[in-house]
Amino acid sequence: MQSDGNGLLDPYIKNTQVYRCPSSKTQVYGYGYNGALSYTVELAKVKSPAEILIFVDDTWGGRIAYLPAHETTGAANLANWGANFANPAASPFVWGENTPYGRHNGVVNVGFCDGHAKAMTPEVLWANATNKWYRDW
Repeated sequence: MQSDGNGLLDPYIKNTQVYRCPSSKTQVYGYGYNGALSYTVELAKVKSPAEILIFVDDTWGGRIAYLPAHETTGAANLANWGANFANPAASPFVWGENTPYGRHNGVVNVGFCDGHAKAMTPEVLWANATNKWYRDW
């Protein structure tokens, strides 16, 4: 998700204001995309598109929703906690510093690969440090 003319969606987006959440007064970008989809992934590889997120509310403006677990080892990706995602359940969440960010009454607006959207808490997206909502291939 870019707005510099190099993103996959840019040919279809005529107004860069769509990248900004109306509820976010300070961020240039209000949304992030699934970090597992940062390289080309064929839709046919996504086994459960209704359960894999594609976009979420972002607070940093980095435009990436980082995975809770390392893709190769499956271990908790603790290097990203506190900077790019909500802290693990054992630690307090740092609202306003993490993505996905619950800026809408504590919930995150989540868009899924099948096109539907749902409001979810960052704790649910954490999913006990699994990539349940991020990758199934």
